[in-house]
Amino acid sequence: MPQSGRRPQHQFEARVIPVEDPVIAQLNELFGEHTFFLDQHGLNIVEPVEAAEPAAECAKVVKLASWSDDSRSDLKLHEPAATDIVVTLGSKH
Repeated sequence: MPQSGRRPQHQFEARVIPVEDPVIAQLNELFGEHTFFLDQHGLNIVEPVEAAEPAAECAKVVKLASWSDDSRSDLKLHEPAATDIVVTLGSKH
């Protein structure tokens, strides 16, 4: 994912799972290499989409797993589900 522009986690309330976290290897095996985000609803990635503005690079937030309980201590995987959240990754060069 490009590092230019505002990072996705600053455009929706989420925190990035650090690449050093042991769970990243498992997530990469399941979903491919992505930056993984945790938010109030569960586990997410961002996937590129066509931007309304041709000069911008945008991505849609895709939910991969939902919290299984109110304590947010366990995730339940499900089919990837695109959300309505679109973030700007940066400008096209």
